[in-house]
Amino acid sequence: MWQKIANGILRNRLVILILLGVATVFMGYNATKTQLQYEFGKLLPNSDSTNVEYLNFRDTYGQDGLVIVVSTEIEDFYSLDKFTKWYELGEKIKNLTIEVKENNQTTYLHPIDSVFSEALLYNIVKDKENQKFELKKLFEELPTTQIEVDSLRDVVRSLPFYENMIYKDSSNIHLMMIFVNEEVFNSKNRGNLVADIQKECEAYKDDFGQLRYSGLPYVRSVTMSKVKGELGLFVVLAALVTALVLFVFYRSFKVVFTSLLVVIIGVIWSVGSISLLGYEISVLMGLIPPLMIVIGIPNCVYLITKYQQEYMLHKNKAKALTRVIRKVGNATFLTNATTSMGFATFLLTKSDMMREFGLVAALNILALFLISILIVPIVYSYFQPPKEKHTKHFEKKWLDWAMELLLKASVHHRKWVYISSFVVLLLGLYGMSLMKTSGNIVDDLPKGDAVVKDLKYFEKEFNGVMPFELGLKILFI
Repeated sequence: MWQKIANGILRNRLVILILLGVATVFMGYNATKTQLQYEFGKLLPNSDSTNVEYLNFRDTYGQDGLVIVVSTEIEDFYSLDKFTKWYELGEKIKNLTIEVKENNQTTYLHPIDSVFSEALLYNIVKDKENQKFELKKLFEELPTTQIEVDSLRDVVRSLPFYENMIYKDSSNIHLMMIFVNEEVFNSKNRGNLVADIQKECEAYKDDFGQLRYSGLPYVRSVTMSKVKGELGLFVVLAALVTALVLFVFYRSFKVVFTSLLVVIIGVIWSVGSISLLGYEISVLMGLIPPLMIVIGIPNCVYLITKYQQEYMLHKNKAKALTRVIRKVGNATFLTNATTSMGFATFLLTKSDMMREFGLVAALNILALFLISILIVPIVYSYFQPPKEKHTKHFEKKWLDWAMELLLKASVHHRKWVYISSFVVLLLGLYGMSLMKTSGNIVDDLPKGDAVVKDLKYFEKEFNGVMPFELGLKILFI
């Protein structure tokens, strides 16, 4: 069977290249439509009791975690100039708009529901006539004199509810809460909302010094921005390192070009398949493109090495390429198939995120085998046969010595191989026992990251800013 496959590939190489090119362009087009996951991944299944309770809570009270907090730490906050500018900053943020163009029509969305700060506070007053409470602004017009600002400060300090929530006198910290719109923020239309808010705030940095940011929307946005940026960076660095290693080992630009061509097509197909399946790029799904590089390069190494070995035997390029597909194709297929089935086991889990990752990984690993078995022989059929300098890596004495050492160990020292393997197994089990679960939202960020530092700052000064809901059901009889 593999002989027929080899003949078919080499005889129809131009048609296959055209079809691969069309498929790659199609996948590349879909890759441009791949969206980041704006909501946290659903690690829990829909039927899980915790998830059910959370969804019921959200349906009743709305989504949690829609507040971005900004703080400043200055002593003269209640000077007329600083107080006025804090008010201006809040108004600018509240009036932010997002331009959305669809079907040749432009609409403007308002992503901010409200802004809450000492310059935009409310008080509860009694409406005796209607026998109800009302929320009223502390002031309808912005103070114009220092006396009015001092008076306003006294009113705010007379409302103990806001202490340690909006301000903290002991540290001269003043907080601004920005309530984002749930529908806009959880959609692709939110664009660079968090960056726009930061831009408005940083314009007042000379007045308020170092500004700190936190809140669930802020952390989510920054985390996904880092995932997006680092995904591209990691793919590029992985490709460059791989190319360097291949060149050092093979001393051939042809090997580097062919291998990179395979993994680049694999990466394009993987990202395109995420979009075609209707999935989004999450922290977990971001591992797919690097995974294509890690699996694609060994495929190329197997095929290219076997081709060079065959050519060295009989100096017949066509015969060598045919034997590569026939002899290595089956082994490479089994390697990729077993790896694909390993990732496909995620489909048996109850987590939507894990199932999506498992399906995309499994399909693209098989697709990567197809790309490798087609690209490598066809591309090398157009290249000149390898020269002697390109096959010198077979003569490396250190490599022969290493292989000989492993062979002797496995044949003549089996007892020590078993003992050392058992010791490593025990160390691994001990290491597993030290693992701890954590639900920290910033676990993926380094400890020195600004997001983590600001989050710790708010935890210290305001006992945290992340949401924690407690529902009580009271029955009156």
